[in-house]
Amino acid sequence: MNLRTIRAFFLCISFTGFSSIENAGTRRAISKALPSVVRIEAYNDEGLGIGSAAGFAYRKDGIIVTAAHVISGGKVFLVIIADGDMLPGVFVGKDNAGDVAVLRVYKELRPIRFANSDKAYVGETLFAIGHPLGLFNTVTSGIVCGKSRNIGREYGDYIQTDAKVNPGSSGGPLLNARGRLIGMVVLTVRTPSGAVTGYGLAVPSNRIRATVRVILKNAKITLWD
Repeated sequence: MNLRTIRAFFLCISFTGFSSIENAGTRRAISKALPSVVRIEAYNDEGLGIGSAAGFAYRKDGIIVTAAHVISGGKVFLVIIADGDMLPGVFVGKDNAGDVAVLRVYKELRPIRFANSDKAYVGETLFAIGHPLGLFNTVTSGIVCGKSRNIGREYGDYIQTDAKVNPGSSGGPLLNARGRLIGMVVLTVRTPSGAVTGYGLAVPSNRIRATVRVILKNAKITLWD
């Protein structure tokens, strides 16, 4: 075996090792977040489904965060948590401008861990978890494509990502490589003709945290038993 072959051999081992480490890190990041992800079905007074969204546990006492636009108009909410339990959800409040809504279930949950969205950077690896087309806990990957995106809404400070999102992804967490929440998916970017572009927009985690604090402060239901 000549020197060139030996170098190539060890180079191959090195890249294989890095790949294995990266894959193991990805598995850990996703496995940390999955127990916190929920699915939410919203129904009107007549029992007709009006929306399906992802969401995530914000606090262990059953506080859940999701996208406001998906559950808007809902009167009855069914929350499916990670262990398969189907629980009634109680509406706590929402902020339409920020597209953040809060529900509560009466069961202890595993809250998702937050990252500082101000530190997110263009090119950073991200993972999105949602339930597109009814496919529970679908995970897609991408990067931060842009920050402070404004699409003409009242609130215009979205994180743009190329992690694939589709109907049913809204309300789902957008995670960094450590499995911590950097944002919440709220929009799929479409062309004027309605075609999906492959880009999604997410509310930054710092904005979510600030909005939820206000919602809980103004809550009209009993949050602690």
